[in-house]
Amino acid sequence: LDERDVRLLVDTIHGLHDVLAADAFPQASLELTAAMVRNDLIGFNEVDPVAGRATSLVHPWMELSDEQHRTLAELSHEHPVIAHIESTGDGSAYKISDFITLEEFHRRRIYRELYADLPMEHQISLTLPSVRPRIVAMALNRCEPGDDFDERDRLMLNLLRPHLAQSFEQAKERD
Repeated sequence: LDERDVRLLVDTIHGLHDVLAADAFPQASLELTAAMVRNDLIGFNEVDPVAGRATSLVHPWMELSDEQHRTLAELSHEHPVIAHIESTGDGSAYKISDFITLEEFHRRRIYRELYADLPMEHQISLTLPSVRPRIVAMALNRCEPGDDFDERDRLMLNLLRPHLAQSFEQAKERD
């Protein structure tokens, strides 16, 4: 990381600690993180595959349909990062390409029925602590083939992750 990266990280952490209400946290965390790691679309997602429910807040602001939320919940087992989180509990930043190729992802139903419409080609995600089977995750997306996230992006997100978790918990406690 260079000096600019450290400044971005520190500014983002300060901004997170200024969020006082839990209902304001998803939007604020998306805006702050989007300024730190380049992306085309970033989402704050809560997925409960057992209950078949999912919710998302997406920046730049767009609303996913009920059908898209159902698809995410129903097919979450096909998402390689979600499968990894479910099997290991490791919520560190992972890219889809850490597990499968882009071509393999395109062949999956979750891509065809959900991500192809967004559009999304590359994704890196991290999770916040939550009671299983519920997964609370932030997912950053890039739309151009070949424009995958790099190790600098992963490092920035992994350094930010404990601060995201702490700020989210503090905001919920204040409520």
